[in-house]
Amino acid sequence: MELYLAHLPDFKADNKEIDLPLSSSEQVYYERIKSPKRQLEWRVSRWLRRYILSQKLAVMPEALVFETTAQWRPYIDSVKNIDFNMSHSGQWLAMIVCEDRVGIDIQICQSKRNLLGIAKQYFLSQEYETLLTKEDPTALFYQLWTLKEACVKATGEGIASGFPKYGFEVCHGKIRQIIAAQPFVLGLYVFDDMLLSIASKYEQDKMQVQQVFPDGKKKTYTLERVAST
Repeated sequence: MELYLAHLPDFKADNKEIDLPLSSSEQVYYERIKSPKRQLEWRVSRWLRRYILSQKLAVMPEALVFETTAQWRPYIDSVKNIDFNMSHSGQWLAMIVCEDRVGIDIQICQSKRNLLGIAKQYFLSQEYETLLTKEDPTALFYQLWTLKEACVKATGEGIASGFPKYGFEVCHGKIRQIIAAQPFVLGLYVFDDMLLSIASKYEQDKMQVQQVFPDGKKKTYTLERVAST
């Protein structure tokens, strides 16, 4: 299992290094994006997945043909032993690559959002009630959210249908999974000012992450799990 990060401020609109070929449908989608910021984010995400997967599969980037499931989860139909997933928050893009189903979610913690309102709509009742006992529910909310989202991104389900299938409780200060539609191994990590959760079928004692730069250079970090999981 390999984790890659791209920091958007490292990339600029005129970076020739990220001008990898797009499929006709990708090109049409790109041209419909109006926001320059969103255009850059989208280009970097497509560059990152083509760059990383072409290296792992030893093929030219333009040879990769991406398909999507009915839930818009991307995959490569001709490759059966590699799965990948991506997430974006703030200035960071994350990509996880694994031999089996894998999901990733990254989130910047924003206390100004109506977190309790979101939790009441999407979380299990006992999860919501636990948040109500916290003077500041921000940290626990995002821990639960990223864990749930990593699970449903691994399966390709949506939030509304997938979140109830993965439930958690806080016991003696630690988050414990009590409902699991799929037996994923879960890891919750801190990087920069983000929470990062991974759902996979493999143990995650220490997770190495490589930050990828436009010229292809990489910087390696080791992430430690959040103590409460």
